[in-house]
Amino acid sequence: MKNIIQNLFLFLSLCLFNWAYGQGACNSPVTWTNNNFAPNALTVNSSQGLGDHFANKNRLTDSDLTNAATWTSVVINPTANIEVQNNSTTYPAGTYAGVVLSETSTVALSTTYRVETYLGNVATGDAITVEVPITAVSASNRNLGVTSTKPFNKIRVTVTTLGITTTAVNYVYTITPCATPQTLVCNTSTRIIENNFAAVVNYENNRTGTSGLTVGNITNIGNIVNSDTTDFATMSLGVALGASAQVSVKDLNKTYDAGSFAGFEISNTNLLNLDLLNGTKIVTYLNGVLQETSNSNTLLVSLSLLGGANRAEVGFTTTLPFNEVQYVQTNLLGLNVFGSTQIYNLVVKRNCNGPAPSCNVDTRIIAPTYPATVQQIRTGTGGISVASVSNSNNVVNSDINDYASINVTASLAGTATLSVATSGQQFNAGYFAGFEISNTNLLNVNLLGGISIRTYLNGVEQETSNSNSLLLNVGVLGSAPRSVVGFVTTKPFDEVQFRMSTLLSVDLLGETKIYNMIVKQFCEGPAFVCNTNTLIGKNQYPVSIGNNTGVTGIATVGNIVDIDHILDNNPLTYASINIPVGALSTATIAIHKQLTPFSVGAYVSFDVEFTSLINVAVLPKLKLRLLRNNAQVGIIEGSNFLLGANVATNIRKTLGFKAPATFDEIQLIYEQPVGISLGIVKIYDLYIMNPCQNPIDCSTNRPIENTPTHPVVINQFKTGPEGLACALCGVDNAQNLITPSATDYATLNMNVGAGGTVGISVLDLTNRYPSGTYVGFTIEDVPYLLQADVLEGFFVKTYLNGVLQEVANDASLLDLSIILSIGTGMKNYGFRATKPFDEVKFEVFSLISAFNNIKVYNLKIDASNPTANDGNLICQNNICVKQGDFSTAGIPSSSVGISSLASPRSTWPADVPNGFIVLESKNKGLVISRVSSSTNVLQPQEGMLIYDTSASCIKLYNGTTWKCISKSCNE
Repeated sequence: MKNIIQNLFLFLSLCLFNWAYGQGACNSPVTWTNNNFAPNALTVNSSQGLGDHFANKNRLTDSDLTNAATWTSVVINPTANIEVQNNSTTYPAGTYAGVVLSETSTVALSTTYRVETYLGNVATGDAITVEVPITAVSASNRNLGVTSTKPFNKIRVTVTTLGITTTAVNYVYTITPCATPQTLVCNTSTRIIENNFAAVVNYENNRTGTSGLTVGNITNIGNIVNSDTTDFATMSLGVALGASAQVSVKDLNKTYDAGSFAGFEISNTNLLNLDLLNGTKIVTYLNGVLQETSNSNTLLVSLSLLGGANRAEVGFTTTLPFNEVQYVQTNLLGLNVFGSTQIYNLVVKRNCNGPAPSCNVDTRIIAPTYPATVQQIRTGTGGISVASVSNSNNVVNSDINDYASINVTASLAGTATLSVATSGQQFNAGYFAGFEISNTNLLNVNLLGGISIRTYLNGVEQETSNSNSLLLNVGVLGSAPRSVVGFVTTKPFDEVQFRMSTLLSVDLLGETKIYNMIVKQFCEGPAFVCNTNTLIGKNQYPVSIGNNTGVTGIATVGNIVDIDHILDNNPLTYASINIPVGALSTATIAIHKQLTPFSVGAYVSFDVEFTSLINVAVLPKLKLRLLRNNAQVGIIEGSNFLLGANVATNIRKTLGFKAPATFDEIQLIYEQPVGISLGIVKIYDLYIMNPCQNPIDCSTNRPIENTPTHPVVINQFKTGPEGLACALCGVDNAQNLITPSATDYATLNMNVGAGGTVGISVLDLTNRYPSGTYVGFTIEDVPYLLQADVLEGFFVKTYLNGVLQEVANDASLLDLSIILSIGTGMKNYGFRATKPFDEVKFEVFSLISAFNNIKVYNLKIDASNPTANDGNLICQNNICVKQGDFSTAGIPSSSVGISSLASPRSTWPADVPNGFIVLESKNKGLVISRVSSSTNVLQPQEGMLIYDTSASCIKLYNGTTWKCISKSCNE
């Protein structure tokens, strides 16, 4: 019994030893050599003639993989075989059985190899037959093999020749696929090689080899699948027309998804020529069945991210699953145009769509976030040029600070292109497509004419945009010198190309750095809040710098820098216009909106600062211009607000315009005449307001104040001196005219005897006042206003939609102080309008020797008695109050009362809740303090009441100012 147990133990140990000895890592070749198996586990047999056909047959299983068993054929004995049986291991179905061999011959017409598997002496039926023509004979090793469908433990190689051939068989091996295939990383090129994948070269049906009148060969084929990523197979076709060569690599246990990139990493600079690529194709198979073929029209060629600078990946994005890929070259020209092609490895990339670009955000299309590759077929140079495109792969890698470089020098009609494809991921029509670049010369619109952006879908050109329609955003993503140039597409796309041409024979562009492909999805921004100035930022709204931006003129001198600061949603940063003295130039900043246009009636304004003013009568002109579909729909212009400003003092203004029509582009235009300069003009931000009309009390006069419910603005284009050269003339604190405060004011300044006028204009953004409205400005009552000729120097003008309606002057001016309830120390001058209006201007003529400065407190309107129904006022004349609270729970009773009644009720004054003192009378009233002017009250306290006899009203002191108590919608 003991001996039986010992023998059983020894048997099991030997079995386990033999199993462990012959096993290697899955997906890795295991050579059937003595160092991998127990002694005597391998048996070699050869066919017989006068002895063994194969000499040195035991070399087949020794540990030296470079020596070989050899057989030299003769005409009378053209067939021989050699086999290795593994006595210790039976391999399951699905295992790959391979052999490494080579041959040399000078007279054999062909050599045929057959590799087959056996279980013992019974053939499994799994075999592969490969014919090698005389033109393809090679001393380099061939890797032939077959995937078994049944268990086996023997591999046989049979050689048949037509002529004299020496065949060397080095060793046989097996590959056992891993149970779980390796998962590919998204958007990352992966080599399909041994150890990581069950990769083998497939010779079935001549999918690897040569055909036609090929005078060439494929050598070192096994290098394509081994784990050394630096060696390669070499394919040569020769000069024969129609000659072809092909290599096919199969993965034994993994099927790759449709949508994956399939191709090969190769090296052959000639293949980047599209004409030569016409002879190249990539073919996919699934379990031996042809799936797809891609030729030059649909091939993607990208510089390899895996190997080195001289390698490229050639392939296509599949639409069907596959587990085998074939590389084919065919000589279509009859010349040796291909030369030698080095084939390194099969490359597969699992293309995964990146995230949808966020709304209104410039999105870099880079790997591995997106399936981005450089399409070398559409990357390079052309025309009569000395040009270069270098480091093109930097455009798609994850380092956002490196770049590709394009140089087009000393050429006429020379071009350079760089194209980025997003394999399998399509972007919708309406998306922005472009590139982030750096080239300071591109801000010159004449040089921008050499730039175009082109889109493709599945290799087919979609649309092209040049300087006439390109959008240029400066400093969007990277540092300030960078720009994003591109256009809003009208068709879907999956590839974008940057094209640069020199229109002149000299290099004006210099080096252009291309950082990344940029895509932006435009979405409508948040709705505008009524009567609120909204800062317009490019990440909140679908806006961008328009292609009309730039500096033009005879010499085109000057520049615009940091232009994207206008749209960066930061009120502290700014763009700068700088045109030197003497330059006759025009600078235009255009802001373009995608999708739906801005509304009619919107108030558009720029926050602008002037840093260096020159006191001259002729000033640069500024314009606000609105466009729809590139056609002008409105314009306003002027510069009087700059006259009289202190040269050493910065002036910051809000320049605005009420849109007369819908618009999708806003232009700020700065025109500088010869000899004049404002130095650096800073443009901070763009604002849009959506004015919403609200009811007003039309039953009484009211000051025109800027409030959240009734937006009014100072129209800077009609405010300031006009028609005079006056160093100290101008308007100070213009905004004070429309504040709710009754004590602050704007000041109109003018030198005594100076020519011209100074004016200030108030624009109501929502209300159109009807004919018959009283309108007047409240000014300080000073002694010289008593002069009879003073009214000759006052003008009150009304406008409607920017068009002058009426002018009142001299005898037509009325003193409205009583009608409009103006208190002591003030005067109100105006008139009763006979036409509707939405803007009123007060203007002073400077020839009156008495004028020096005039304080203007407010503009007052009384629309209670219109003479025509030509306004748009929403009148709400009834005083609205909340219902009184008559509940008494928890409220203390009043304890003190004064009554004129002889017999007050017994419950009085306790039945009056929460009073400090209660007054009661049927025929008497309460008289509060009467003063001639609230200014006479010493040390007023918040909550104090008086009756102002001059203003004829009860006034309340609110802690800062006295105000008449008037009817309103009390809360």
